[in-house]
Amino acid sequence: MVATVNGRSTRLRLEQDDPTLLRRLHVRECAQQRLDRVATVRLELAERPVRIHGASYLPAAVVLTRRQLRGATTPVHLVDLGGSVLLTLVPRQGRGALPALLPAGRRVLRFPVLFGSTQRCDGHALGQSSQTFLLSAYVRLPGHPTQRQILALTRQDRAALQAVIDRACHTSG
Repeated sequence: MVATVNGRSTRLRLEQDDPTLLRRLHVRECAQQRLDRVATVRLELAERPVRIHGASYLPAAVVLTRRQLRGATTPVHLVDLGGSVLLTLVPRQGRGALPALLPAGRRVLRFPVLFGSTQRCDGHALGQSSQTFLLSAYVRLPGHPTQRQILALTRQDRAALQAVIDRACHTSG
């Protein structure tokens, strides 16, 4: 298989242990291209945390933006959210707010969410978490399976989310 990494083509050897690998990669890439033609999915974090029922959360929004409005007939469903071992990612209005819909003809859906700590403040969780900032939105186009979208984070976003963990672990420890 040939992959482009940082603008350079790299030849990768495919193992024969998984005969369905190429099919899964093809299906996943086609799904990504379908979504990319319709909308973008991104995350916007607030600047300051809020306290809700005594716990600190960082407000944010998952933003679905339609690529073109004229003639847009494809709705986009935000089905679920995924946090990590150290961070929760939940709808601000509760689980009942999902699924959310970017209807045909509407340009933007700003879905309010909250980031919180999972309260895993033990040394093992804090020191061994290798995917702390791998956060996901699960979206679906009509007639197609739900797909995972990794939410891109800036360095500033990572620092703000790390502060959520630090605040929770500092106050609980």
